[in-house]
Amino acid sequence: MPNWVLLVEGYFKAVRKIQILLCCVPNKGNTALLWLENWSGNTLKNRFRQLFSFAKKQKCSVQFFISQEVSRIFSIPMTSHAASQLAGLQVLLNDRHMNPDINDTWTYSWGANFHARKA
Repeated sequence: MPNWVLLVEGYFKAVRKIQILLCCVPNKGNTALLWLENWSGNTLKNRFRQLFSFAKKQKCSVQFFISQEVSRIFSIPMTSHAASQLAGLQVLLNDRHMNPDINDTWTYSWGANFHARKA
């Protein structure tokens, strides 16, 4: 295997480890990934595993998810368990106080935070 492949693999492993230390707070939702960001100690991919298996776009932003019809986001029909998880996800998103005027932020587990700017 070429050295550059090992280097790239190592980079992505390091990024995944860093992501574990971050907690996402979506506001605009344009830079926060719905399924892959750490929300309250877990990713939504892990929290809603059955629903995630029906997702057509598994790397979508929170903003994209909120602005689309369910049939565009998920393969339909879905199981009753996945449908129940979808209802839970919709409640979770509706309960979040997102502000479209503020950039998404991430907080490190030790308390420091930062935000992303979309070009």
